[in-house]
Amino acid sequence: MIENEMSNPTFKERMNERLAVWYKGQDPHPDPIKQKRRKFLASLVNKGVMSRYIEAMDIPLPETFADVAKLDEVNFSNLPNRVVIKPNNNADSKGVILFDGEYNLMNGEAVAISDRKAYVQSAWDKDGIFSKPGTRIIVEEFLQDYDSAFKIFFF
Repeated sequence: MIENEMSNPTFKERMNERLAVWYKGQDPHPDPIKQKRRKFLASLVNKGVMSRYIEAMDIPLPETFADVAKLDEVNFSNLPNRVVIKPNNNADSKGVILFDGEYNLMNGEAVAISDRKAYVQSAWDKDGIFSKPGTRIIVEEFLQDYDSAFKIFFF
Protein backbone atom coordinates (compact mmCIF):
# COMPACT_ATOMS: atom_id res chain seq x y z
CA MET A 1 0.00 0.00 0.00
CA ILE A 2 1.30 3.46 -0.81
CA GLU A 3 1.56 6.13 1.88
CA ASN A 4 -1.54 8.03 0.70
CA GLU A 5 -3.69 4.88 0.88
CA MET A 6 -2.53 4.16 4.43
CA SER A 7 -3.52 7.65 5.59
CA ASN A 8 -6.89 7.46 3.79
CA PRO A 9 -8.52 4.11 4.55
CA THR A 10 -11.42 3.02 2.37
CA PHE A 11 -14.98 3.25 3.61
CA LYS A 12 -15.09 -0.53 4.05
CA GLU A 13 -11.86 -0.45 6.10
CA ARG A 14 -13.31 2.29 8.32
CA MET A 15 -16.54 0.32 8.81
CA ASN A 16 -14.62 -2.86 9.65
CA GLU A 17 -12.56 -0.92 12.18
CA ARG A 18 -15.71 0.55 13.71
CA LEU A 19 -17.31 -2.89 13.98
CA ALA A 20 -14.16 -4.28 15.62
CA VAL A 21 -14.21 -1.49 18.20
CA TRP A 22 -17.95 -1.23 18.80
CA TYR A 23 -19.36 -4.68 18.19
CA LYS A 24 -16.49 -6.95 19.06
CA GLY A 25 -15.34 -4.88 22.05
CA GLN A 26 -11.79 -4.32 20.85
CA ASP A 27 -10.35 -1.07 22.22
CA PRO A 28 -13.38 -0.42 24.46
CA HIS A 29 -14.29 3.12 25.38
CA PRO A 30 -12.98 4.07 28.85
CA ASP A 31 -16.44 5.34 29.82
CA PRO A 32 -18.56 2.19 30.49
CA ILE A 33 -21.80 4.01 29.63
CA LYS A 34 -20.45 5.06 26.24
CA GLN A 35 -19.07 1.56 25.60
CA LYS A 36 -22.49 0.07 26.41
CA ARG A 37 -24.06 2.49 23.91
CA ARG A 38 -21.45 1.53 21.28
CA LYS A 39 -22.28 -2.17 21.68
CA PHE A 40 -26.02 -1.48 21.47
CA LEU A 41 -25.65 0.57 18.28
CA ALA A 42 -23.41 -2.07 16.73
CA SER A 43 -25.95 -4.77 17.61
CA LEU A 44 -28.44 -3.09 15.30
CA VAL A 45 -26.52 -4.52 12.33
CA ASN A 46 -28.33 -7.75 13.24
CA LYS A 47 -31.65 -7.56 11.42
CA GLY A 48 -33.50 -9.49 14.15
CA VAL A 49 -32.33 -7.08 16.85
CA MET A 50 -33.13 -4.11 14.60
CA SER A 51 -36.64 -5.45 13.93
CA ARG A 52 -37.39 -5.78 17.64
CA TYR A 53 -36.07 -2.26 18.22
CA ILE A 54 -38.28 -0.83 15.45
CA GLU A 55 -41.34 -2.81 16.59
CA ALA A 56 -40.89 -1.39 20.11
CA MET A 57 -41.31 2.07 18.56
CA ASP A 58 -44.57 0.90 16.92
CA ILE A 59 -43.23 1.40 13.39
CA PRO A 60 -44.75 -1.02 10.87
CA LEU A 61 -42.45 -3.56 9.25
CA PRO A 62 -42.89 -6.00 6.36
CA GLU A 63 -44.55 -9.28 7.30
CA THR A 64 -42.04 -11.93 8.31
CA PHE A 65 -42.73 -15.36 6.80
CA ALA A 66 -39.74 -17.09 8.40
CA ASP A 67 -36.86 -16.39 10.77
CA VAL A 68 -35.03 -19.70 10.96
CA ALA A 69 -31.59 -21.21 11.49
CA LYS A 70 -31.58 -23.53 8.45
CA LEU A 71 -32.72 -23.14 4.88
CA ASP A 72 -34.52 -26.51 5.15
CA GLU A 73 -36.89 -24.87 7.66
CA VAL A 74 -38.24 -22.44 5.04
CA ASN A 75 -41.40 -23.67 3.34
CA PHE A 76 -40.58 -22.34 -0.13
CA SER A 77 -43.80 -23.72 -1.66
CA ASN A 78 -45.92 -21.44 0.56
CA LEU A 79 -44.04 -18.22 -0.18
CA PRO A 80 -45.57 -15.49 -2.33
CA ASN A 81 -44.15 -14.68 -5.77
CA ARG A 82 -42.62 -11.45 -4.43
CA VAL A 83 -40.43 -12.15 -1.41
CA VAL A 84 -37.18 -11.04 0.24
CA ILE A 85 -34.74 -13.66 1.54
CA LYS A 86 -31.76 -12.39 3.50
CA PRO A 87 -29.29 -13.32 6.21
CA ASN A 88 -29.79 -11.65 9.57
CA ASN A 89 -26.21 -10.52 10.05
CA ASN A 90 -24.70 -9.04 6.91
CA ALA A 91 -24.29 -5.50 5.71
CA ASP A 92 -24.15 -3.83 2.29
CA SER A 93 -26.90 -6.07 0.84
CA LYS A 94 -24.62 -9.13 0.83
CA GLY A 95 -26.80 -12.21 0.55
CA VAL A 96 -30.05 -10.29 -0.03
CA ILE A 97 -32.25 -11.87 -2.68
CA LEU A 98 -35.34 -10.08 -4.00
CA PHE A 99 -37.56 -12.52 -5.82
CA ASP A 100 -40.20 -11.04 -8.09
CA GLY A 101 -41.82 -13.98 -9.81
CA GLU A 102 -39.06 -15.84 -11.59
CA TYR A 103 -36.38 -13.14 -11.25
CA ASN A 104 -33.86 -12.14 -8.62
CA LEU A 105 -34.03 -8.36 -8.91
CA MET A 106 -30.66 -7.96 -7.19
CA ASN A 107 -28.83 -9.29 -10.24
CA GLY A 108 -31.47 -9.90 -12.92
CA GLU A 109 -31.00 -13.67 -12.96
CA ALA A 110 -33.96 -15.84 -13.93
CA VAL A 111 -34.87 -18.41 -11.24
CA ALA A 112 -37.78 -20.80 -11.56
CA ILE A 113 -39.97 -20.62 -8.47
CA SER A 114 -39.39 -24.34 -7.92
CA ASP A 115 -35.61 -23.71 -7.90
CA ARG A 116 -35.53 -20.93 -5.32
CA LYS A 117 -34.21 -23.03 -2.43
CA ALA A 118 -31.33 -24.45 -4.48
CA TYR A 119 -30.60 -20.99 -5.87
CA VAL A 120 -30.39 -19.41 -2.40
CA GLN A 121 -28.24 -22.29 -1.12
CA SER A 122 -25.84 -22.00 -4.04
CA ALA A 123 -25.56 -18.21 -3.88
CA TRP A 124 -25.02 -18.19 -0.12
CA ASP A 125 -22.47 -21.03 -0.29
CA LYS A 126 -20.53 -19.07 -2.93
CA ASP A 127 -20.58 -15.89 -0.79
CA GLY A 128 -19.80 -17.68 2.49
CA ILE A 129 -23.01 -16.44 4.12
CA PHE A 130 -23.36 -19.52 6.34
CA SER A 131 -19.74 -19.27 7.51
CA LYS A 132 -20.67 -16.52 9.98
CA PRO A 133 -21.69 -17.99 13.35
CA GLY A 134 -25.30 -17.41 14.32
CA THR A 135 -26.52 -16.73 10.78
CA ARG A 136 -30.28 -16.95 10.51
CA ILE A 137 -32.48 -16.77 7.43
CA ILE A 138 -35.11 -14.06 7.30
CA VAL A 139 -37.88 -14.34 4.74
CA GLU A 140 -40.20 -11.37 4.53
CA GLU A 141 -42.74 -9.53 2.49
CA PHE A 142 -41.32 -7.67 -0.51
CA LEU A 143 -42.55 -4.09 -0.35
CA GLN A 144 -41.71 -1.64 -3.06
CA ASP A 145 -42.24 2.09 -3.07
CA TYR A 146 -42.70 3.83 -6.34
CA ASP A 147 -42.78 7.55 -6.93
CA SER A 148 -43.06 8.47 -10.60
CA ALA A 149 -41.70 11.97 -9.85
CA PHE A 150 -38.47 10.52 -8.43
CA LYS A 151 -35.78 9.99 -11.02
CA ILE A 152 -32.14 8.99 -10.83
CA PHE A 153 -30.00 10.48 -13.55
CA PHE A 154 -26.88 8.71 -14.79
CA PHE A 155 -24.07 10.55 -16.54
